[in-house]
Amino acid sequence: MNSINQNNYTPSFCAYYKSSFARRLEKALTTGQGSQELEDEFVRILQTKKNKRTQMGTPGMYGSVYRLDDYYVFKTYHVDRDLGTHPFKKVFDERFQGFKTYVGNVLARFGKIEIIANATRDKRKFVELARASEQGVEAYAKSLREFASLPQKQFDMLAQDFSRLNGIRDGSINYTFDTHNPNNLLKIGKSIKLVDEISITPCREPNDIYAFLRAFIQEGGDVDTKKAVFKKCILASEKEKLPMDDAHKYLSAYMEEIFQNAGVNDNFENFYQKMIEFRTQKNHMQLVQQYLENI
Repeated sequence: MNSINQNNYTPSFCAYYKSSFARRLEKALTTGQGSQELEDEFVRILQTKKNKRTQMGTPGMYGSVYRLDDYYVFKTYHVDRDLGTHPFKKVFDERFQGFKTYVGNVLARFGKIEIIANATRDKRKFVELARASEQGVEAYAKSLREFASLPQKQFDMLAQDFSRLNGIRDGSINYTFDTHNPNNLLKIGKSIKLVDEISITPCREPNDIYAFLRAFIQEGGDVDTKKAVFKKCILASEKEKLPMDDAHKYLSAYMEEIFQNAGVNDNFENFYQKMIEFRTQKNHMQLVQQYLENI
């Protein structure tokens, strides 16, 4: 993944182009101190880079992401229209570094505009998991085929990131990935990448089986493809024993809908009871595999 080295804040891959602004930004990230010159230059960056040509993927509900260079992107919020003063603030949080699939951590802000590591060097060479309800069933079906082609290992790494984030908390504050928006899941080459800022929630262990499945399994699209992806998700989820209790208590109707959309020959209630039982057995994953072969 495009991780940030904690010593010099330089992405770990060798990109083709790093702008002079990015180099000055990295110095500011190292020291934590900005300058008027840096802030003025960022305003000029906004005026030249905030356009359709540099836009990355589909605009979200609250904002859009634009390519700054091969190393960084910036996210603007629809309510922030002021191109005047944008004071620099370092917000780099080392707890959210080193994930296997997540690349959406905010490094700095200029006012309300966020600087994030670039997930891909070529803004055209990635596939966004489409939202069927807004981008259409055909777009969703096409993107799902791309994700279905990914190896099991990628889904496993995504589940590992879910498990790790569940372990990070501040008192009663917990952190969650935004999988409510399927567009935050990208296929880049043979990898899954998860973008957008991590949110806070009072819910304990919010990165659960429902959050893992909801973006992948939507209405429409080929049922066989959805079932194949569903099985990969369940294998990954069970390897990490992702939480299921809240989904069972509060979201069972939504989970039943996911099972129906995936063409699964079972219901969530029965699945939940079986997985609870399987997780107590030494041959846990063998039992899960046998279960998936029969649905």
